[in-house]
Amino acid sequence: MQDNFCNKFNEDFLENELYISLTDEMSKYKTLMHDSIKWDYVFSSSLKALSEFSLDAKLLNFLAISAINLNDKEAFKTLIKAFAFFLSILKKEPNLLAKNEKQLPAKKKIIAQTIELFTQANDKALDQADAKAFNDLVPELSQELGTHFDTLYIEEKKEEILKAKEPKVITKTEPTYHQSVSFSGNDISTFNDREFREYFINLSLMLLKSDIKNFTAYTLIFEAMWGRIKALPSSSDQITQIRYPDENLIMLFKKSNELNLDNLEKFIRNLALNPFWIEGIKIFCEFLNSAGLARQSDLICDMVLNFIDKFPDIKKLKFQSGEAFFSEDINKFFIKSNSLEFTSSSDSKKDMSFEDLIKELDKSKHASSAQSELNFMLELSKIFTAQGMNNNAKATYAQIVNFIENTELKDYLSDIYIKAKTFV
Repeated sequence: MQDNFCNKFNEDFLENELYISLTDEMSKYKTLMHDSIKWDYVFSSSLKALSEFSLDAKLLNFLAISAINLNDKEAFKTLIKAFAFFLSILKKEPNLLAKNEKQLPAKKKIIAQTIELFTQANDKALDQADAKAFNDLVPELSQELGTHFDTLYIEEKKEEILKAKEPKVITKTEPTYHQSVSFSGNDISTFNDREFREYFINLSLMLLKSDIKNFTAYTLIFEAMWGRIKALPSSSDQITQIRYPDENLIMLFKKSNELNLDNLEKFIRNLALNPFWIEGIKIFCEFLNSAGLARQSDLICDMVLNFIDKFPDIKKLKFQSGEAFFSEDINKFFIKSNSLEFTSSSDSKKDMSFEDLIKELDKSKHASSAQSELNFMLELSKIFTAQGMNNNAKATYAQIVNFIENTELKDYLSDIYIKAKTFV
């Protein structure tokens, strides 16, 4: 294995034409040019550079990102071999990974971030043998890099092999809103965290495709973000291991000014991956306000306050680099003159349940047609029923009943009204 990779870091390679071309291509990552990245080129060039020129942690990062986006079995196999080789260097001669000892901590940090990215994003193309090979590396990688890495879900891979002949929707690493969403009979409670997040992201995008002002779609974003969060991240002196979003992502958010599905998807997916980045939610709200969706922004502000009420200690926490989760500027944005004080007390608003969020439709009338509003509520009730989410379906049918009773369509929609009443 060792012969497949260069045996040390080579600073001179930073001036190489291959390296310059590779970094130019990766400069599009998480920008508006993201979709134009040639992942085959990034993977092959990163591998060539690691094999022939330099043992650079940044090249390992490029290799991992491209493998994840290619979602290819052989690419993952190669990546795991690269992880194993870097581990061998970390154990024997870690100084070979950097120009000097002073640079070594930064190189280790890049390697750790790369491994964490892989554990969070690995997909079905990774087979059992490769998953086990990676899991075998995890204890030593965790020890050498001074952090904890999750192992991969081998048991779930076994179940998928048994179902290999069944039709299924393949989830890509960065799907667009044009993807279809699979509403099979799977129990949502059996989803792992990534599947849970993707389910609600795709459901939100599906609703936004039909109605870009759909209130329910905006509540589903935060089910994807916070639905599985039971506690705040651990910290030492209020500093967590959560990384602050990089500058490219922040600029992507701030430069988005046109209300369309592509921009909404960029916000939704990145917020779901950064559930403690409250500043990102603030930027999203500002975007919605500028696009004329003030009511949707107000709903999101209320949800943020509910989350803070549930986890008041979030106000004390900081990212790995020292930035506050909830700064004074962010506080001022979300706390309005008619809002509750930013304190934790028995009188504070309780965290809204998923059903309560759906019922927010009744409190937040918007400018779409009555037919459009009724149609998406009917569709949502069908989805919840198919998923066995009976309480959510019941709440939606109650909203349908209330909607019909408060319009002049009760007689015209009598069949729907009678059916909905049977569920309430």
